[in-house]
Amino acid sequence: MVHVMREFLNMSVILSDKKFIGRILVVDDNWITLKLIEKMLTSFGLVPVSADSGAQALEILKKECFDLLFLDCSMPELDGYSVAKTIRKGEANGAHLRIIAFTADDSIENRRLCRDAGMDGLFPKPYSYTSLEELLGKFLKLNDMLKQAT
Repeated sequence: MVHVMREFLNMSVILSDKKFIGRILVVDDNWITLKLIEKMLTSFGLVPVSADSGAQALEILKKECFDLLFLDCSMPELDGYSVAKTIRKGEANGAHLRIIAFTADDSIENRRLCRDAGMDGLFPKPYSYTSLEELLGKFLKLNDMLKQAT
């Protein structure tokens, strides 16, 4: 197990020519999934903040602002649906944090649950750089400074 984790942490990241601007919070109770999503996001020039529970995410959101939240749907104690509903109840004055659910369940029923909880998108397994780039493109701005430098 230790060998697998070392290999995972040292895996190369596919670098994208597209770089985005934004503050990202990633929430998952599964350490490996959390690190995978973080690595994928860094390939697009982002530096995500991470939380390992819904309760921790809500505490972080009380102190910091983010442009996008990647939220695991099935966490113990406080699942992603409950976190999203809590966030939506607390939004005021036109504020709207973009919430992307990530899950292995890509069923119509789960999509409905995500929508009903107030989530803005879904990033289903298997995770791919192409689908992540598409999602980021919907909700974040490209870093024009990098385009001008090349």
